[in-house]
Amino acid sequence: MQKPLISLFILVLFSNSLFSQSLKSVKVNDGEIIMKVPKNFVEMIPDDIAQRFPSIRKPIAAYTDEQRQSEQTVKISATQWGNNDQEIAMSFFKASIMEYFDKVDFIKEEMVTIKKKSFIVFEFTSYVRGSETQPSERKYNYLMYYIKDRKTLVVSFRCPQKEMEFYKPVAEEIMNSLKIKKF
Repeated sequence: MQKPLISLFILVLFSNSLFSQSLKSVKVNDGEIIMKVPKNFVEMIPDDIAQRFPSIRKPIAAYTDEQRQSEQTVKISATQWGNNDQEIAMSFFKASIMEYFDKVDFIKEEMVTIKKKSFIVFEFTSYVRGSETQPSERKYNYLMYYIKDRKTLVVSFRCPQKEMEFYKPVAEEIMNSLKIKKF
């Protein structure tokens, strides 16, 4: 009776370490921001950034996996939001998310404090209908916003929805690792 239990315990222990995602620390924006990214992620090349972010506001840091399916980005933008505008900004950000995608299912929408800084957090799955040139897309998303002095820092993690169970704890660890020295 004990041999099967011990074997099961060893199998569970081994499978958890086999499938867990190890992370590495990176410095962003000349070390002003420190965060973790999955070890198998690499910095996006300029062509990837141009294709994925065809706007004027390019990310200050962008990482992707080898298959170019999952990504982690950091953006900074000038805004009209002041340090005390988080509640109204949260409503605005939520409305923007809902407008951007065809379907959104929120998992989490809250304000949290990490290392004495207040963040707006949205965790959700999204669906975008396909077209003649693009297939439909289902993604898992984890976004954190930090507002200070009329600037907004946005840290995002996205992956295919089918990989959500694997990446959900990874995304939480990434977001909880965020250190903002200067912004």
